[in-house]
Amino acid sequence: YWFRKRKCPLFNGVKTGVRKITMPTLLIIHGFRFFFYANEHEPKHVHVIKGDDFVKIDLQTLKVSQNYMKPKDLKQALLLVETHRQQFERQWDEYFSQR
Repeated sequence: YWFRKRKCPLFNGVKTGVRKITMPTLLIIHGFRFFFYANEHEPKHVHVIKGDDFVKIDLQTLKVSQNYMKPKDLKQALLLVETHRQQFERQWDEYFSQR
């Protein structure tokens, strides 16, 4: 698994066998997986994985706060977030309104 291959700041070194981590998936497209964690916080953002690489993107500003992705993949991830931003924000709101 990608999170075992490198020190992943998303998991803070926690392996899935130690603690269950709930990650609602928003979209899988072109090898990218867009998700957030069940215990997330504002501002609204998504985590994106492609292969062993990952990035965290703010939904309002499209600002990248953690980037471990190749430049070409980052550009494509940002375009996909921009395209699906309203869907992601709606899914975020629906998920967290039930908690």
